[in-house]
Amino acid sequence: MNEPVAVKIDECTWSIEDKGVRCFLLKGRDRALLIDCGMTLKGVRAFASALAGTDVTLLLSHADPDHVGALGEFDSFLMHPCEKENLRPAREFV
Repeated sequence: MNEPVAVKIDECTWSIEDKGVRCFLLKGRDRALLIDCGMTLKGVRAFASALAGTDVTLLLSHADPDHVGALGEFDSFLMHPCEKENLRPAREFV
């Protein structure tokens, strides 16, 4: 597993790097949105929450393995219902 590394884009936006795969963290007024959760990231939920200083909601752009690697760290997530059939069983995630 890989430790997350953040690249600050502006005061409310970060790119979280994972061996060429990128996740994006957007800080809002009440919470933050993490778009995707990498392929080999470890501790990305806590990392993103600490970076944004607030709770984080996970949004999956799609269910490819390089976007859902740390899905097991999240109690819930958002994604388009059409992608459900492409998502592996939750027990396979970290």
